[in-house]
Order: sequence, then structure tokens, then C-alpha cells
Amino acid sequence: MNWGEFVRLSRERLPSEYEEAERIAVIERLIEGRCGMRRIDLVIRRAEAIEAEAETRLMDDLARLERGEPVQYVLGRAPFMGMNLQVSPAVLIPRQETEEVVRQAVDKARSWMARYPGTRLRILDVGTGSGCIAIGLAKAFPDGEVIGIDISDAALEIAGRNSSEQDAAVHFLQADVLQETQLSEMPFHLIVSNPPYIPQADEATLHSRVRDHEPPQALFSPTDDPLLYYRVIAERASRWLVPGGWLIFEIHSGTGSETEDLLKTAGLVDTSHLRDLNGNERIVLGRLPDDVAGPGK
Repeated sequence: MNWGEFVRLSRERLPSEYEEAERIAVIERLIEGRCGMRRIDLVIRRAEAIEAEAETRLMDDLARLERGEPVQYVLGRAPFMGMNLQVSPAVLIPRQETEEVVRQAVDKARSWMARYPGTRLRILDVGTGSGCIAIGLAKAFPDGEVIGIDISDAALEIAGRNSSEQDAAVHFLQADVLQETQLSEMPFHLIVSNPPYIPQADEATLHSRVRDHEPPQALFSPTDDPLLYYRVIAERASRWLVPGGWLIFEIHSGTGSETEDLLKTAGLVDTSHLRDLNGNERIVLGRLPDDVAGPGK
């Protein structure tokens, strides 16, 4: 089999839920991830025979894709902010939309540093998963102290491997944020979280490759309240943040106003909700007032 034939076969066999442009992107990502070949290489070498060992591996991969498994899990890797992070079914696949959350967090942290030069930032990532947010922030602020917490030991193992690969100093801890959590590193200048936010009622609307393969406890709220995690974290912000510190959430589209109201009720100010590049509500943020009595900056 040559490269052109493999691409054609893959286009025919991928599940119908893939749109054509996405179908091509998945095939190209698979070939690049396994064989290091980019699109231009496929054009130039389309009539070249695939080596037997590579063909066997690619056909095995194609069978997994046919069953709906995401290409990121097939490869065990996912791109995020210029990094190539390890992933497994124990963690959510990092998504481009979450990169916008990190950029917003970096912007707020830099604003803090401009107000208080010389501060050693303390940053908390709640529900760290693969560690993508925590690692992105640790690389942006290498002199800061970044903590990532998650309830899943398997996720923390992946996150730890990613931080080592990326030479990012992140301290990962096993913790259930729904329980009273004591963190000796408190208070924080910045708390970021992409918690489980999909209502159970929306399960049927998800792509099967998400619903059937990504970890349910990282996707769905554990109760009928889809804002459960947001409510708990917002309520604790006054104890977890320094005065003036920022809380930044990634949210489920359509819940921006409701989530922002939670922050206001918890006493945060300068709240807003922002849309991503696709026009979907994606980020809610707010800060603890400067005049709140609490630990120093």
C-alpha cells in the first residue's frame, strides 16, 4: 500500500460523524504523529510504498479510529499551546478553547505583577487533568509557585509526566475540591479551573467519541446542578485568594450569566464573561476586592 492509498482508505473508513475537513485533519495528524510526515510530504510521496511495519501500525490505528476513539488517545498525545502533551482516557483531551483560558490567566497575572513588582505568584489549577493549564502557567511564570489538584490519581500521573517533559515546575496534589480542602500554599493570587460542567441531560448531544471515550467524571457534574463545582469554588474564593486575586473559570456555553452571578454573590468584583474565537461563551472571571480582610499579598 502506498501513502495515497492509505489516505483514501482512511477517508472511507472513518466514522460518518466526522465532517470532511475534520476527516482529513485527523488522518494527517495520525500520519504526522506516527511517521513524522506533514501534508506536503504526503503530496510528494503519495505513490511511495509504506514500509511494512509502519503500515501494520497505521492499520491498527485506523481500526481504533473506526471505533470512534479520538486520534489524541490513539497517539497518546495532544497539542496544547505549542506543547505535545501526553494524554490517556484518564484525562480530558486538551482543547484549543482552553488555550484562551490560559491566555486570560496570564494577562491577569501580569497585571498583578505590574501592580506588585517582585511578587512570587501563587497559582492554583483546580481539576488539573493532563496538567495543561498548570503547565502553561508555570512556563509563563517560571519563578511562581503553581499547584494543580485533581481527584484522580491516574490523571495526576499523566500530569506529572507532562510537567517533567516540559520542564515545568508544578506541584500536583490529590484532592477532592467538593470536600473541605486545606492547601498549605494558600492564599493564591490566581485560581483557574476547568471543572466538570456538562449537565447529565446533555449527554446525548455529545459526539460519541467524547461521550464514549473521555472520562465521565471530568465531563459531567456529579449532581443535577451543572454549576456545582463553580458554586463551591466561588464560595471559597474569599479564603483561597489574596485580596485582589483573580478567579477564572472555563464554562459550558450558555451558562455565562448564571456563572457570573455566582461570582457576584460570592463577593467578587470586576466580573465578566467572555466568548471564545467561535463565538461561544467560554470564560467567566472576577476578582476578590482589594479591601477584603484576609492574608497579605
